[in-house]
Amino acid sequence: MKIFKKIPKMIKEAERTLGDFDFSSFVVGCVLPRKVEAEEESCWEKKGISRASANTKHKINKLIGARLEKKFKTRASHAEPDVSLLFDFQKEKVAIHASPLFVYGRYTKISREMPQNPMPNYYESSIEDIVGKVLCAYARGEEFKIHGCGREDIDARMLGDGRPFILEISEPKIRKIDLARAEREISSSADGKVGVSGLRFARAFEVRMVKNARPEKTYFARVITEKEIDNRDIACIEKLEGAAVLQRTPTRVAHRRADKVRKREIKRIYARKKGARELELEITTSAGTYVKELISGDNGRTRPSISEILGCAARCAELDVIKIKHEFLSDYW
Repeated sequence: MKIFKKIPKMIKEAERTLGDFDFSSFVVGCVLPRKVEAEEESCWEKKGISRASANTKHKINKLIGARLEKKFKTRASHAEPDVSLLFDFQKEKVAIHASPLFVYGRYTKISREMPQNPMPNYYESSIEDIVGKVLCAYARGEEFKIHGCGREDIDARMLGDGRPFILEISEPKIRKIDLARAEREISSSADGKVGVSGLRFARAFEVRMVKNARPEKTYFARVITEKEIDNRDIACIEKLEGAAVLQRTPTRVAHRRADKVRKREIKRIYARKKGARELELEITTSAGTYVKELISGDNGRTRPSISEILGCAARCAELDVIKIKHEFLSDYW
């Protein structure tokens, strides 16, 4: 068959291109001329075979795979291969695709003007830009995308040991990255506004785990009140501990979220008076709680609220996320 005569030349083409890639596993596929496939199907029908156990495609893939295994001292594998090769015998070309590279970590930010994802018309940079540009350059990838375990408000700081995330890098040529060095470079490039820790390589299924996780979070909030507060007010606020809160989709996000009522739980709450009309709160809540609205009440859309308890308007002047439980990934470290 003429196809087999084309294989050595196409393998050499693949070998030249693969020299630019860092990989430890690969998978081979092929596209045959329509005429060859039609002849093969006709042959199976005449012999009463519904599908050949070792058809031409299978033989070619196996042959090419064996030669590449020997050349690069690696293995052919269908289970999460680093590189996929498609030998197109119609066009006599080889297409090579690198599987995405995933890096898990946790980020912190002290800036109150830093979104998680790019907003070029409003902010100069983002967490995704700062982390992605460094790691993508190391991997010699083409594009990158951050998958966060939720996100904080743009004007909220992310403190403590950080927010879990996975950065996905497409078409990476390098897979063995010095992650410790990358951590230092990210912090340096962000002038201390953003830091990362715990970088490690991750697998594709962990993206789903990070995005779907619902960990409880702890916040610090500085609150300004319309009236002077006293110790009785503080005691009333702390009675919220263990309470259920009903939150209708906040006004500020109603344009992009479904309008419905969500039930959330206040796990722990500690209040401290800082001035006549100022107090500090440390609040641990179930996932998805809108803390700013828990304070303001959002014109009655959140009940109960700090404003309702105090009997006056209260607003969140500053908000920090100080802890996110991330033990949900510990079994895979």
